[in-house]
Amino acid sequence: MTTTLPRGIDPKLTEQYLLGVTEVLDASVWWHDGNLRACVAVEDDQRLDTTTLKRLCAEDLGLHQTPKNITLIRSKPTSYYSSSSSSSSISARSSSLLRVA
Repeated sequence: MTTTLPRGIDPKLTEQYLLGVTEVLDASVWWHDGNLRACVAVEDDQRLDTTTLKRLCAEDLGLHQTPKNITLIRSKPTSYYSSSSSSSSISARSSSLLRVA
């Protein structure tokens, strides 16, 4: 197994691409056990699936930048409250969506 990141592979490039997909709320991409992996959060009512995300990455970034495994997290839409502490609670909620064991 390759443990070091091969030349020409950039997880941040794939992550930024996924974050640019309209239906994606949040995304995280990393290198693990010789493969790119991703965790992507979308709203529950979106029809986006892992096959579509892989196809989009392959078409626009190339196979070398396409995650082999994508974990899709469907989250229920939430309403945001206007208060001084709302930005910290939103950040905490967003970061906890993509925490993978």
